[in-house]
Amino acid sequence: MFGIDGPEFVIILIVALVIMGPEHVVGLLKAFRNLVDGAKRWSARLRAESTADLSGVLPANLDLPDLDLRQYDPRAIVRQAVHEEMHAWMEQTARTPATPTARPEPPRPPAFPSARASLPDQPEPAPADRAASAPAEPLPPDFHPRRTP
Repeated sequence: MFGIDGPEFVIILIVALVIMGPEHVVGLLKAFRNLVDGAKRWSARLRAESTADLSGVLPANLDLPDLDLRQYDPRAIVRQAVHEEMHAWMEQTARTPATPTARPEPPRPPAFPSARASLPDQPEPAPADRAASAPAEPLPPDFHPRRTP
């Protein structure tokens, strides 16, 4: 206990006896005995209360070594629920005939005049397209953007 062997414990007791004196050691031993007895009483009362509380909840024939806690794994419970829901959904969709549904049109932006259209001296910018961003001339085959000549 606490890395103390028997001989070390005896030496500690002898040093305590010398320092405290024989009249105080007897009082300390009685206080230690009362502390241990109080702990035993508290433990017995706690055990009796918990047994009384659990007697109404747990079945009388419960055998704890045979209890398999893996059945209460949250991951397994969620996996089973998702599997059951997907199976029910697949059965339902297999029974109903497939009917084509019309796709809803995406919402159109409101038709507000652009700010540039109200200014007469500035022309409307051209819409950006892929051809405008392509280079005018093809690049040579040995071109590398990070290599400098």
